[in-house]
Amino acid sequence: MTKERYILMFYHFAWYFFLFSCIGWCAEVGYAAVVTKKFVNRGFLLGPYCPIYGFGIGLIYLLSVPFSKNLLVLWVGSVIVTSGIELITGFAMDKLFHNKWWDYSDFPLNVGGYICVPFSILWGFACVAVVKLIFPFTNGLINIIPHTIGVILIVFLSVVFATDAIISTLTALGLNKKLEHMDRLAKILEEQSQKLTDKVTRAVQNAAEFCEEVGDRLSDGKNRLLEKLDIEREHENKLQETPEAKEKYEEMAKTSNILQRRLIAAFPNMKHKKYTLHLEAIREKIHRRGKKKKTNHRPRKRL
Repeated sequence: MTKERYILMFYHFAWYFFLFSCIGWCAEVGYAAVVTKKFVNRGFLLGPYCPIYGFGIGLIYLLSVPFSKNLLVLWVGSVIVTSGIELITGFAMDKLFHNKWWDYSDFPLNVGGYICVPFSILWGFACVAVVKLIFPFTNGLINIIPHTIGVILIVFLSVVFATDAIISTLTALGLNKKLEHMDRLAKILEEQSQKLTDKVTRAVQNAAEFCEEVGDRLSDGKNRLLEKLDIEREHENKLQETPEAKEKYEEMAKTSNILQRRLIAAFPNMKHKKYTLHLEAIREKIHRRGKKKKTNHRPRKRL
């Protein structure tokens, strides 16, 4: 294969990457719109593209060059390529961000929840359909574009994509830092609660001992016990309501920036390895905020 042929294949690979990244994003958004009845930007990145689709179809294009006539080999190769990309991407993002962005754990024959056999089989058939039905049409579209203009567009799209990837990565890492901070605050609250519980327990024990030692004053002992418990509970409530930890935790859960809110909305089933409870707290605040906005914008009936 000549050098020019390799350059042409890379040129087509780049176009397939951006084209099918956009098509994959449209498919994800369409599916989410049907399920949730609303528009959701279903992607890790800000722009209208899901690179896992583009990269997968780009590799399928390279695979189809020598094997397009052998459907069995093309199907097997498609299953391996798509499953490998999904497995590697899911595992890498899990390790980098400590989040599971999709989860096939409820499906049979899954590997760590990253991939599963039923979907891998479907991806294989889908890729064969793309090669046989869509590639002839998209090849024609790509060939219509003058080569120089095509190269300029690819460079421009690559710069936009790289910028988007950096911003989205920093957003995800910032969300992780927020969850870590929230976890530290939650541990402080837990320690305060445990200390107060220990105090109440000691108070109960002391009062019980007092009642045993002074049997003839049992009624008075009970009253003292109830008063002591009331004082301890009131003290506990006051400590837990102090702004040092609890209010800071609530504030952090409530004040997510627009990029973090978009990322959480894009992956409604996202699970964090360590801080799932704190992530759910943020998600709940976002949900309440959305409901409050809808209520405020609801038109009032005229009398």
